Amino acid sequence: MYTKENFELTIPTNISFTLHKYDYIDSIIISRVLKECKNTVSKVRGKDKGIYKISVESFRQAIQTSKRLVKELDKNKEMSIPSPNFKVNSLFFLWNIIENLPNLKWLTFKISHDKDYTRLIDIKDKQILTFHYNVEEGLMHLPTIFSREDLDTFNKEVISQGLMENKYFDRRGYFWMRASNLFDLMASLEKKGIDVMSKILQSVDPKIDEDDPMLLVITDYTNY
Repeated sequence: MYTKENFELTIPTNISFTLHKYDYIDSIIISRVLKECKNTVSKVRGKDKGIYKISVESFRQAIQTSKRLVKELDKNKEMSIPSPNFKVNSLFFLWNIIENLPNLKWLTFKISHDKDYTRLIDIKDKQILTFHYNVEEGLMHLPTIFSREDLDTFNKEVISQGLMENKYFDRRGYFWMRASNLFDLMASLEKKGIDVMSKILQSVDPKIDEDDPMLLVITDYTNY
């Protein structure tokens, strides 16, 4: 069961990132995914050309059936204690991400053919290897962090804005909304003296605010 302390880990359901054709490990991942993931979705129109969407389950299968990549995973497991001799790579980052985000269902990636790419960033005169990803879609299960009273107040505001039906039997306990719009809604309640924004900010990683994913907001309601 996930509590308020790890609530933020339960939010992402779809993340996006870039794999580089001229990176050795990336190229193996690309080859395995395009070959083994039968449910690969390729968005081929306009600006989405060359973007692929695969399920986390199929990604796991593609990785775990590659002897070379399994060997890399074994290295990751052996290096539970950081070592200066261990070179992290995209597989290291990706595997840790999917292992720690329990509701992650989809991976969306594009293939870069840039030969001059780098994942190194400068921090305090040191170069650090990073792996950038964006949260594209997420799940916000409000009963986990809100009390019954807070949920009722939130629901009434949602109903007043036409996001949820007023009739009890016509209501659905969920709706879709951009994270930025959800935070604006919380802020409007704050202005009315209803303290729910602080509970959201305490439970949500700033990355959700930065990436502004589309959220499936799940609430609960009583008969008003």
